[in-house]
Amino acid sequence: MKYSKYILPLAAPFLFAFTSYAQFQTIEEGPSGKVDTIYYPFQNDIQMIVINHYDAWRSKVSFMEQSRPRAMSWSNILGPTQPNVYVFRNKKGEILNVYNAAEESFLKHKFRNVDDDKLNYLSNEPKALLFYNQVDSETNQDKTKQQTTPWYLSDHNIIGGQRKKGLFSTISGEVVLEAKYDAIVLNKLYEQKAFIVINNGKFGWIDSTYKEDVAIQFELIDGDIKYSKINRSHIITKKDGLWGIIDETGNVLMDFKYTNIIDYLDYYAYSTDGSVGMFDPKTFDPIIASQKYTFIKQRVSVYPILDREEYLVRKNGKYGYVGRNNQIILPLEYDSILSRVLWAKERQWWHIVKKDDHYGVFNQNFELVIPIEFDTIYQSHKTIHVKKDEKWGFYDHNYKLISEPIFDNIYWVRGYYVLIKDGKYGLLNEHFDNALLIILPKYTTIRYLKNNYLRDKIYFNISIDGKKGVLEATKGVEKF
Repeated sequence: MKYSKYILPLAAPFLFAFTSYAQFQTIEEGPSGKVDTIYYPFQNDIQMIVINHYDAWRSKVSFMEQSRPRAMSWSNILGPTQPNVYVFRNKKGEILNVYNAAEESFLKHKFRNVDDDKLNYLSNEPKALLFYNQVDSETNQDKTKQQTTPWYLSDHNIIGGQRKKGLFSTISGEVVLEAKYDAIVLNKLYEQKAFIVINNGKFGWIDSTYKEDVAIQFELIDGDIKYSKINRSHIITKKDGLWGIIDETGNVLMDFKYTNIIDYLDYYAYSTDGSVGMFDPKTFDPIIASQKYTFIKQRVSVYPILDREEYLVRKNGKYGYVGRNNQIILPLEYDSILSRVLWAKERQWWHIVKKDDHYGVFNQNFELVIPIEFDTIYQSHKTIHVKKDEKWGFYDHNYKLISEPIFDNIYWVRGYYVLIKDGKYGLLNEHFDNALLIILPKYTTIRYLKNNYLRDKIYFNISIDGKKGVLEATKGVEKF
């Protein structure tokens, strides 16, 4: 006992580590992996039984994602699960139909005695339809391992896989749609055309009676159904190599006669025979009739295009703006046009144009407000900078001239622009909303005063011909 005070402190870390390891091992056990068998109530003397592989697999994946996160998803690491097995039997225990099962004889033996089964009836009624995969009976391979992970969509249980897909009724157990499709997609909006079916890169519609209502004829775009960004019920697609637009019932909204259709969020642009035009997305009436234009897509975050009346186009390498009905708003004579929002003006835009290697600016109303004579134009928080013949000048955001291009160089310091001309320094204040104070270059040196604890005042150390002082920049007051 006399050594216990030395032994216990040394043993404590080992005891703690062992306890933690034991607890960790308990936690690491995770789900049991047991696959539940679900017995649905008899309907019309037929019962559906589901061997629920998917939920067991999903529980395992969820546990591993939380306890051992990896860069790659655990669903990929563990690999695909077996699909759920669906068994239909009558009250005599006779197996009527089996889907997604490798060994039907085993299932017939397992579920032959109805009275001895523990009927774990679910509170809800089974859904009307379930998806299934065609099982290849000609091979002796374990077919269940060839299936991929099932997934769920609305009120339907989809069993995935590379094999063809069809539909069976969960009430009768009978096949209602032959398994001959690459994919079946639930059509949520239109019950009369309940499913979109896909085969060999094309799609069509199945109606609520499981008949092919619209033939498989429309092409997938980039391997998918291309829903419009303007209206999710519009589908932009191709037929026989030409583009058109249909709705989610297969009705044709724009005829299949265009070489391309582009979704521009507030209109559809089309091209055909080298010409382009635009359609209104609501009425499908022409906005701009077919012309030899190319429409230039602009970023919504930079230039809002919703409900606007003008469109940036290119023709023969020149840019301009056109309105509805082919009205020319800005002639197509510019080498480039860049439309941007003015930072200091809410919902105000400007258009920087380039012509003959010189830049100018049109305002939102397409009025020329800065002449096309500058080498460079760009904006800051409160000003627009222009450069001409290697000299810098300024406009404000109302396009009022602050200074002609006379400065050799400019650089920004804490809301101010230091102006340099002939070796002298000046200052332009754009820090506050109430003033754009400019001090023309006259200082020999100017340096921002970093140790400034008065946040409402900005100071610079200045000197003029060896005479040193301080400039209170917010007011333009000098003290020597």
